[in-house]
Amino acid sequence: MLQQVLRSPHKREFYGARMATFGAKTFGEFLRMQVRYTVEDQAGLIRCPTLVTEGEGDFAS
Repeated sequence: MLQQVLRSPHKREFYGARMATFGAKTFGEFLRMQVRYTVEDQAGLIRCPTLVTEGEGDFAS
C-alpha cells in the first residue's frame, strides 16, 4: 500500500532520490529507516552552523 505513494511522478522523483541515498528498495523500508536516522553524534562537531540545501523541486532549495 505504501508503494502507491510512488505512483505520482513528482513523489517518485522526490522520494526516489532519498531512497537511493539510504539504499532503500521500498517506500516502507525508507520510512522505517527514518526512525533510526539521527545526527546527534555529529552535532557536537559543527563549528559553524550552516544550512546547505539543493535539490530540484525541494521546497527549501
